[in-house]
Amino acid sequence: MSYTVYGLRLKGDREPRYVGITWRGVEYRLRRHFSYSRGRTGRLSEWLNANRDKIEPFRIAETDDREVAKATEKLAIATLIAAGQRLLNQAHVPGNAA
Repeated sequence: MSYTVYGLRLKGDREPRYVGITWRGVEYRLRRHFSYSRGRTGRLSEWLNANRDKIEPFRIAETDDREVAKATEKLAIATLIAAGQRLLNQAHVPGNAA
């Protein structure tokens, strides 16, 4: 099985707003994000709903090892937060409990 660490951003923008992992493909995962966010509140859901037609997924890394994928995701999130990016990952952003 192959795992993809991916990001979500606005089309034409380089700033990643979310980082995650999927084994089903980034386009599939984006559709699941949209489906899950309908009618929900929270920073990620609100951003997804407000920008539904403007969001694109992009690949950060691919691996066949789940643990490597999880470590890569955490490293990408930490690096982007340290660089001042406005990530919407609730569980990984300092000050957010999830």
